[in-house]
Amino acid sequence: MKLRRINSLLVTLVEFDKIPFYKLLHNSSVADIQNRYNFSNAEIVSGTQNQPKIVFMLGTFSNKNKAQAYSIKRLEIEERKIIIDVDGPSQIADDFFIEITNYMKKVSGDESFAMQVIVQSKDSEIVSHLNFSATQLVHPKLLEYINTRVVTEAQQELGKAMANLLAVIFRIDYFLTEEKLKDYRITLSRKEFLIGPRDGTALDEQIFVSKAPVDTDTHLVLLDELEALYS
Repeated sequence: MKLRRINSLLVTLVEFDKIPFYKLLHNSSVADIQNRYNFSNAEIVSGTQNQPKIVFMLGTFSNKNKAQAYSIKRLEIEERKIIIDVDGPSQIADDFFIEITNYMKKVSGDESFAMQVIVQSKDSEIVSHLNFSATQLVHPKLLEYINTRVVTEAQQELGKAMANLLAVIFRIDYFLTEEKLKDYRITLSRKEFLIGPRDGTALDEQIFVSKAPVDTDTHLVLLDELEALYS
C-alpha cells in the first residue's frame, strides 16, 4: 500500500453549559482563534433550530512536535458540539481538540474548567494505491451483467451508456447500549464503510478512495488486511 492522502474528522458532543459558547461568540474571541491558526475565513451562522455556530475554514496547526504544519480544513463550534476536520491523521485532530479546549478554559475564566465529553466519533478518508484491482471487489458475474444487460437497457438516442465501478458501500447502524446517551437524548448517527476506485483515474492505476467510521491508524490496518485478502 502506498498512501496518497489522509483526512480525519473528529466530532465531539459535550454536556450542556461546558463550552463557554457565548464568550466565544464575541468578536474578539473569534478573531483571536482565526489569527492563532491562520484561518482564511471565520463566521457565525445559523445551525440546527436556528442556534448560532462558529465556523472557521482553512487554517493551519502544528502539534507539540512542531515538525509539520497541518491544514485544519474546518472547525465548527456549537453550544455542545465541536467538529474538527483535518487534512492529516486522527492524532492531529486529537491534539488540536486538546488545544482548543485549553483555549476555552482560558476564555471561561474558570480554573476548574473541564470539558465533559459525552461521546466522540472519528471518521477518516484515505486515498491510497493498493495491490489489487478494483474489479475484484465485485463478483465477475455481476460485473458482466452490468456491462451487458444493464448498459444495453440504459442506452439513449442522445448518448451511449457506459458503466463504471464507483464504490462498494456498507451501511453501519448503531444501537445504543449506553443508558447515559439516552438520558442526554443522543443518538448515534448512521455511518458508512466505502471503498472504490478514485474518480478520474483508470482502474489499472489501482488508486482507491476509502471511508470508514474509525481513526486513521485503524483505517490503515483495515486497508492492509483488505489488501492481503485480495492479493
